[in-house]
Amino acid sequence: GGALSSVRELEDALDAIARGEETDAAGLADALADPGPEGDYSPDGLARITGLSRIIAGLRARSSAPPARLVAAAEQALGLDAEVRLRERTGGGEAREQLDELQEVAAGFGADRGQGLDAFLAHLDLARTVDGGLARGEVASVPGRVQILTVHSAKGLEWEIVAVPHLSVGIFPSDRAPQTSVRAATHLPEYLRGDREGEDNPGGVPVPRFDGIGDRKRLEATLKAHIDRVKKRSLDEDRRLFYVAVTRAEHSLLLSASHWHGSGSTPRGPSELLDEVLEFCRGPESLGMVDPLVVTPSATNPATATVVEATWPRASVNDRRTAADAVSQARPVDPEVDPAPDHGPARLWHLTAAPLLADARRAADQSDRVVLPRRLTAGEVVAMATDPDAYADRLRRPVPFRPDRFARRGTRFHQWVEHRFGATHLLDIDDLPGAGDHGAVDGVSEADLAALKRAFEASRWSRLTPEAVEVPFEVGLGGHLLRGRMDAVFADGDEWIVVDWKTGRVPGPGEMPAVSLQLAVYRYAWARIVSARLGRPVELDRVRAAFHYVRVGRTVEPDALPDAEELRQLLSTGPGRGRLLSDRGR
Repeated sequence: GGALSSVRELEDALDAIARGEETDAAGLADALADPGPEGDYSPDGLARITGLSRIIAGLRARSSAPPARLVAAAEQALGLDAEVRLRERTGGGEAREQLDELQEVAAGFGADRGQGLDAFLAHLDLARTVDGGLARGEVASVPGRVQILTVHSAKGLEWEIVAVPHLSVGIFPSDRAPQTSVRAATHLPEYLRGDREGEDNPGGVPVPRFDGIGDRKRLEATLKAHIDRVKKRSLDEDRRLFYVAVTRAEHSLLLSASHWHGSGSTPRGPSELLDEVLEFCRGPESLGMVDPLVVTPSATNPATATVVEATWPRASVNDRRTAADAVSQARPVDPEVDPAPDHGPARLWHLTAAPLLADARRAADQSDRVVLPRRLTAGEVVAMATDPDAYADRLRRPVPFRPDRFARRGTRFHQWVEHRFGATHLLDIDDLPGAGDHGAVDGVSEADLAALKRAFEASRWSRLTPEAVEVPFEVGLGGHLLRGRMDAVFADGDEWIVVDWKTGRVPGPGEMPAVSLQLAVYRYAWARIVSARLGRPVELDRVRAAFHYVRVGRTVEPDALPDAEELRQLLSTGPGRGRLLSDRGR
C-alpha cells in the first residue's frame, strides 16, 4: 500500500502492530518517510519524524553488511553510544552490558555461513516469540545499585537484601498452559528430548503414553492425564525457582504480591507460594520473623481509575538545555540571605527548587571525577596517553564523532590494500583506518591516492603474503575490554609481526611513546588470538608490531612496547591522573 496519509492512520497502524494484528497499512519506515501533511504534527514532532526517517534510510542503505556491523551502525546512528556513556557517568556504574550482549549475538550469528540481515531479524523474532527474548548480559554487582534480574539468572549469586515481587495468583507460579507437543505441533516431541523422564531421570519431562489405546475415550483420558502431569511438573519447577529466589538473601528477604495487575477487572490475591509463607510466618516456627502485612483489595483497579496524560514529544533538546543552564547558573540557597517563605506560592517554589539546586551542587562537586569506560578501542588508549585532560573532557561530555571521518585520506587507501590482499570488510566507525594518522586531512585526490599506491608497491610489504588482514578483536585486560582491528599480520618464522598502515606524517620523538600504545594493544590482542587458536599460551615476546608510513616508505618498529602488566597499570591509572607512560621506542 501507499504511505500513511495522516497522524491518525499512523497511530492506528502502530496500535495494530502492538496488538500483533495484521495491517494493510505501509510499513513503519514508509510511514515515516511520508507521514502526511505537516500541519498534522507539531514542529518538534515533525522534526523528530524527519530525523528518524533519515536514520532508517541510512541504515537501509547498509543492509547488505554483516549483522554485527549493522548493530554497531544503528547504535551510533541512534546516539546510544553517547547515551550510555552519560549513564555511566551519572549513574556510577556500567551501562553497556546489554548493548555488548547484543553485539556478541550479532557477531556470532552466521559467522561461518555469511547469513545476512533477513536471517538475523528472523532469528531475533524467533527468540522473542519462543524464548521470550535473548539472554540478558551479565551485570556486575556494584555497591549502591539495585539489580533487577530473573530468578534463573540469580542462581549462584547472593545479596544482603533480596525482594521477590509478583507472588500473585497466576503470576508466580504461572497459570499459563503448559508447553507440550500434544497441544502444539511446533513443540519438540517429548520422547526426542534429552531431559525426558526415564529410569535415570524420574523427574524429567513427562512423555505421553499411548500404548494399547484403541478408542477415542481412552485417548482423551490419556491426553488429559499427560497434560496434568506436565502441569504438576511445571508447578514443581516453579517451586524450585521460588526456593532459589528466597535463598539468595543473606539477611533480609522481602516477599510481595499485588491484588491488581495491569488493567484487569478482578483482583488476583496471593499465590499458593505466598500463602504458604504467610502461614509459616504466623506459626511457632517463624523464629521471630516480621509479621506480614496483608491488605484487602480496593473496590476498583487503581491503574484504570486514574487517567494519566502527557504531552508528546517532550521538550526539545534546546528547551532542556535552557532549563539545565538555568539550574547550573543558579546560586546555592543561603538560609540567612534567602529565608524560605512561610506560606503561599513562593514557599512552594522554594521547596521545589531546593532539591534541584542540591543536585546541581553535587554535580559540580563531582565535575572532575572521571570514570574510565570498561570497553576501550585501541585509539582511545592512545588518546588517553596523548592528552589525558582532553580525553577526560570527552568522557565528561561525550558527543558523537563527525561523519566526515569517512572522507579522510587513509580510508580509501586502506580499502585498496584490503582488496589487494583479497579481503573485504565493512569498517567500524571507531576503528576507521587512517582516522588516527598524524596529519591526516579530509578529502583525497586521485593523484594523491595513486602516489600512495605507488609508494606501497615499492615497499617490502607488498612482496609478502600476510597471514591475516583486517583482524577484528575484543580481548579482556584486567577489568577492561580492548577492541579494535589490526591492518595486517605477517608470519616471521615462529614469530609474528603486526603492521599498521599509516598515511600521515611520521610522529616526532615526543609523540611516539603515546602513539606506540596502539601497537602494544595490537600485540597483546594477537598473542591472545593465537593462544586461543593453538590451545596453549603464546609468549608476548613472539609477537612484534610496527607502523609502516606509506608516503615516505618508512617502517617504524619500537625497541620496546608495554607488556600486559604495563597496559593494565595504565588503564588502572586512568586519564588525567599522573604520568601515563615512560619514554620508550624510537
